Amino acid sequence: PDLLLLDEPTTGLDVTTQLAILNLLADLGRDTGVAMICVSHDLGVLSRLCDRLAVMYAGALVEAGPVAQVLAAPAHPYTRALLASVPRLTHPCLPPAIPGAPPGPFARPPGCAFAPRCARAQAECHTTRPALATRDYREVACLHPETGPLALAAPGAAAAPAPEPGPPVLEVKGLSVSYARSGMLARLAGKTPAARAVEDVSFDLAQGEVLGLVGESGSGKSSILQAITGLWPRTAGKITLTGPDGQVMPLAPCTADRPLDRLRPVQLVFQNPDASLNPRQRIAGILAQPLGLYRTAGQAGLRARAAELLAEMRLGPEYLDRLPARLSGGERQRVAIARAFAADPQVILCDEVTTALDVSVQAAVLRLLRDQSRQRGVGAIFVSHDLAVVRAIADRIAVLYAGRIVEIGPAEQVCTRPRHPYTRALLAAVLEPGALAEETAPPLPERGATPDSGCAFAPRCPLRMDRCSTDMPVLDEQPHAARCHAA
Repeated sequence: PDLLLLDEPTTGLDVTTQLAILNLLADLGRDTGVAMICVSHDLGVLSRLCDRLAVMYAGALVEAGPVAQVLAAPAHPYTRALLASVPRLTHPCLPPAIPGAPPGPFARPPGCAFAPRCARAQAECHTTRPALATRDYREVACLHPETGPLALAAPGAAAAPAPEPGPPVLEVKGLSVSYARSGMLARLAGKTPAARAVEDVSFDLAQGEVLGLVGESGSGKSSILQAITGLWPRTAGKITLTGPDGQVMPLAPCTADRPLDRLRPVQLVFQNPDASLNPRQRIAGILAQPLGLYRTAGQAGLRARAAELLAEMRLGPEYLDRLPARLSGGERQRVAIARAFAADPQVILCDEVTTALDVSVQAAVLRLLRDQSRQRGVGAIFVSHDLAVVRAIADRIAVLYAGRIVEIGPAEQVCTRPRHPYTRALLAAVLEPGALAEETAPPLPERGATPDSGCAFAPRCPLRMDRCSTDMPVLDEQPHAARCHAA
C-alpha cells in the first residue's frame, strides 16, 4: 500500500512487544516508503514512531507540527495538559488530570471548545472561536498560546506521603495455577502436564496498600487475580484473608465453594468495562446488584447509596438513570470501580483498568483508585504492562516472568535500583514523550519455550552464566527481593 492507517496499534501490549512492533513499523516505512497515519492515546508511542503530530480536541485540530517541537514546547494549553497527565518514571507521583470534561458533539460552546477547562482562558475565549494559525513552524488554534518548554513538577514533589503500613489483609503462599488439564489416558500413561501459568508465587498485601504486578503478556498477572477471586481454581498453594476482627479466613479455590462473607471482601475490576457492565441495565440497577446482595436496604436506600458511590467517583446523581452506552470510556470505568467498592471490600483487584483510556482520564482514574484505597483502608492489587503507570500508584511492585516473581520490593527501589536484568529491560522499554530512539533500549530477544531447568529468563538474559541454565535462583531478600544469580 501507499498509505497505512494505524488505529491504536499497540494498545494492550506489554512494553517489550510494543517496542518491537514500533521498530518493525519504522523499518517498514524506511524500507518501502509507505506513509502512515497513527492514532493513539499513547504520546510515548507517537513520539517514537511519528515525524509530525496533530492534536485533536472536540472534533477539531488544535495543534500540529514536528513531533519533537510539539512535545518539547507545546503551544496549545490542551497539548500541555495532556503531556502533564502522562506518568513518567522520572517523576514518581500521580500526574494531574485535566479538570472538567470535553463537550459532547451537540454541546459545543460558541468560542474555544477548551475554554471551560483552560486556566489561561479570558473573556474573548468564550465567544471567539480561534482559527488555526502558523506559529514557530507549527499550526496552533489558540487566542493565547503558551510559549517555552513544558515545566513538570520536581520529581516526587507532588507525591502524596505513603501511609503507615496497615495490618496484613491478604496472604498468598505457594500459589500455582495451570490451565492445562491432562486427560485420563495421559495421566495413566504418566505424561508430564504442561507448564504452569503461575508457579510457587507468595506475597502479602497490607491494609490500604497498593501492590503493582508487572510483566509481559503471559507472565501470570491475570492468572494470579483469577486465582484470588476463585474464577479459576489454583493447582497448589493457600490464600487467606484477615477480617476486620483479626480472624484469618482461608479462601476456597472456587467461588462456588465460598459463602457470601468470603465473596464480599474480594472484588475485581475488569480491564474492559464495556464487557463487564450490562448494556441493558441502567447505572442505578448495576450498582444495586452488589448493594442488594451484601446489604439489607429497601429500594430507596439502595438508590441513595448508589448516588453516594457515584459522588465518590466524581459522578453526579443524573448518571443513575443512564445506560452504559451514554457514558464515556472513563465514566464507564468509574462505574465499574464504584460497583466493586459497593460491596465494601477489603481487597480490590484491578486488571489493566487504564489500558484503553486517554492519559487525562487515566490520571483521574489512578488518583481515584489510590484515594479510595487509602481512605477506606482497602488493599489493592494493580496489574499493568506499564511500569510508569504502576510506579505512579503503587507502594510496592512485584515483577513476574514465566509465572514466577523475579523481583519484589518498594516501588522506589525497584524502579531506581532494579536488581533483576528483566526488570531493567522493562524499565528501559518504557516509552516517554519526547524520548529519543537512541535513549530506548533495543527490545529483548523473542521469548521461546520456557526451559525445563534453571532460570526461565536465562535464554534472553545478557548476564547469563553457565549455572543459570541448570540452577533455579532463589528469591533472596537484600536489599529487596530478587531471583537472580547475578543480582
